[in-house]
Amino acid sequence: MNSLLRRFTTVHSGTVAVFLVSFMVYLQTMARSLGFIDGGELATIPLILGIAHPSGYPLFTLLGRLFSLLPLAQEPVVQMNLFSAFLTAAAAAIFFRLTIILLTPAQKRARPSPAVLIAATTAALMLAFSQTFWDQSAHVEVYSLHLVLLMLSILTFVLAIENDNGGSAFTQREWLIFGFVLGLSFTNHLTTILLAPGFLYQYFVTRRLSKQTFRHIFQLAIPFLAGLSLYLYFPIRASQQPVLNWGNPVTLEKIWWHIGAKQYRVWMFSSSEVMSRQFNYFLSTISIEFFYFPLILAVIGAGFLLLRDRRRFLFLFLLAAGCVAYAVNYDIHDIDSYFLLAYVVVAVFAAFGVHEIVSRIKDRKALIGTAIALALLVGAEASVNRDSADEHSNYLVEDYSRTILSSVQPNALILSFQWDYFVAGSYYLQIIKHERPDVVIIDKELLRRSWYFKQLENNHPEVYNRSKAEIELFLAELFKFEHDLPYEAGAIESRYNDMINSFFDKNKSDRPLYVTSEIEQHLAAGYQRAPEGLLFRLYDDSLYHPYAPRPITIRPYAHTDKYTTQLYGLIRLMLNHREMYDRKSRIRY
Repeated sequence: MNSLLRRFTTVHSGTVAVFLVSFMVYLQTMARSLGFIDGGELATIPLILGIAHPSGYPLFTLLGRLFSLLPLAQEPVVQMNLFSAFLTAAAAAIFFRLTIILLTPAQKRARPSPAVLIAATTAALMLAFSQTFWDQSAHVEVYSLHLVLLMLSILTFVLAIENDNGGSAFTQREWLIFGFVLGLSFTNHLTTILLAPGFLYQYFVTRRLSKQTFRHIFQLAIPFLAGLSLYLYFPIRASQQPVLNWGNPVTLEKIWWHIGAKQYRVWMFSSSEVMSRQFNYFLSTISIEFFYFPLILAVIGAGFLLLRDRRRFLFLFLLAAGCVAYAVNYDIHDIDSYFLLAYVVVAVFAAFGVHEIVSRIKDRKALIGTAIALALLVGAEASVNRDSADEHSNYLVEDYSRTILSSVQPNALILSFQWDYFVAGSYYLQIIKHERPDVVIIDKELLRRSWYFKQLENNHPEVYNRSKAEIELFLAELFKFEHDLPYEAGAIESRYNDMINSFFDKNKSDRPLYVTSEIEQHLAAGYQRAPEGLLFRLYDDSLYHPYAPRPITIRPYAHTDKYTTQLYGLIRLMLNHREMYDRKSRIRY
């Protein structure tokens, strides 16, 4: 009993400590409201068991639903943000356990040396308080679960390789667990594929090329497919037509499109210019991610590992290199999360660097002093990165979305392309908070996807049916594009514009019409755009329309980034438009 207790305290107490330290800090910086980009959608999907944007994230959805049932927070979005904070802290704790395994021979893991414990703790907290890793804890986000599954996939793979007996996968528990975890990981995020270069290298170096090796791979497919079977959630739930049913994956074709994120492929491997720009971005930000000094430790660790264990170095290097090589070819602005695997590898190298330094210290007082110095470095990193990670007072999306919804007339119809600031947030406010369910919000760009019309028909049948003829003409042209058939871009665009204009023309008699500021002038060209609050209201006349301004209640948020800057810019833009509109009217009359 005493031996078991000693083993628990030495092996597991550090894991618990890393989790608690990370989680308590994350609680202080976690948002109490909706996040930018997909925040409103991802806060809503688990609560209604809907289907999210590609690749759909069924595991995230189901686990989020279970977590939402716990009596933790009164506000649903806070509960979902807690979910991400919990998962991100869990990922840091699993990373600690992974580094213990990587740094220690199997026979010594029951009581790791002080140098190993110091190195694992330092690296885990350095990773936990790096910018992008920390960011995943602030808002409900699929990358928090992705981090957990990445850590578990690497951990189970390392253990399976270490204990490999050269025989059947069915005779070794570690391989079966690894296959299942890997399958589950693919049901949360397809960038799990970035593990492939490192895994394949280590696997074939260990097992060699042989018939038995390839038979082993086929055996691993069974637990892998068991984990992957969670994608059956798609056709089951989509057939029930939930309120949010992205992709409507009820057929094999639509399931494949949704899992494969077909609509996002246009941004992949688009040009060498994109690759160069994203790679330069990675190089310019990696030092800021860890606040500089951990990179020195990572270089030291990588150097010693290269000299002493080249196979393990190549395994880790290929994990990072595969991640960066893929991510730099993705032409999106919020690219940071795609570099997470590379940042994890940097932290592993840093653990080896710390271990190499600390293991050379024999004097107890010097060891304690070094541990304190490392703790201060972690504290400095956390202090610097807290400003960018702290979202606890960020209510911008909620306030902006609520201001728009509260300012429009009853039964309004709004056309918008402001997914990052308004459309995704409105899902949460309308569906979960039941605010202004009378308002119809149409996403301009989602109208370019055939699945969106089934959702539109289910949620707003009157609007859909009034424009059904125009919708069907557009879908006939869109079908050619989506199925890689010969198509005319001009014909698609013409039908698309006609359809959007029909939404206005066929609803103007009983629905006030609005557009957000980025909607192009050629849409609703026959209407006057009168600035009212944060929207333009459409009028089919040229008269002046007075407007009694309503308060724009946006709670202050001190942090500045591209999203806050753009949101404040949208507010200023609409206020300026109203001022110019009133000024021109005074001159005219």
